Amino acid sequence: MMKASLLCSLGLLLSLSACNTAMAPPPDTASRVAPALTSHWQLETARELGSIPAGITLQLRPAATGDSRRLAVSGHAGVNHYTGSASSDPEQGRLQFGPLASTRRAGPAALMAFEQAYLARLAAVVSYELAEPGLVLRTLHGDTLHFTRQRE
Repeated sequence: MMKASLLCSLGLLLSLSACNTAMAPPPDTASRVAPALTSHWQLETARELGSIPAGITLQLRPAATGDSRRLAVSGHAGVNHYTGSASSDPEQGRLQFGPLASTRRAGPAALMAFEQAYLARLAAVVSYELAEPGLVLRTLHGDTLHFTRQRE
C-alpha cells in the first residue's frame, strides 16, 4: 500500500512538472536581441554636454511586464538618481525613454545644470547603436551620448 501511494505521488508530481514546462511560451526574436542592450552603462562622451562628471550611469534591464520590448531604466545623473521605463525596437534600432523620475537633492550649480541637460537628452533619444566597446544613443536633434559597458 505504501509503495503504491509513493508511486502515485511520484507520477502526479511528474505530470504536474510536465504541464508547467509545456505552458512556457517560446522566446520571440526581440527577447533574443534585447539582452545586448540590457546592462550597466557609464557615460563617456557627449559633445553637446561638455565635460562629463564622473559616475554618470544608465542601467537598462528587462521590465517586470514580461514584454521583451519594455525596459526598466535607472541611473545616476550627477547629483540625483533617476528611474523610469523605455521601449525598444531592436530590429529597427529604436529606443524611447518614458518619463523619468529623479530624487530631489541639491548640489553644485554646474553639476545640477549638467544633470538637467543630461536628463533632457535622454528624454529626446530616438535610436541606439551597439558598437564595441559600448552603446551610442542618438536624439531627434542629432545629439549623441556614448556609453561604455560597466563590469558587473
